Amino acid sequence: MGTTVRELEQWVFLINVHLGQKENPWNFDSITKKATANVGTYYIDKAYGGYRLEKITNKGGGCAVISYRSTKKELGLYLRGMVEGLRALK
Repeated sequence: MGTTVRELEQWVFLINVHLGQKENPWNFDSITKKATANVGTYYIDKAYGGYRLEKITNKGGGCAVISYRSTKKELGLYLRGMVEGLRALK
């Protein structure tokens, strides 16, 4: 069985937890109907048939590309390596 998007999201959740970041990249205010980006939060970008890790860098939602666009399996291996590295630092 191949890597699922859910598994990728779980790895990213662990990365955000280890780094003390929020789980979701965006906050939505139901009263003002405005969205604010959670600076520092990692998330998965899905486009062009591939996946990559990105990080929010400003309140407007600007991002930094952290990994190359790849398959789910390749990104899963990359994310697992990041989590293992973060665990080793604690």
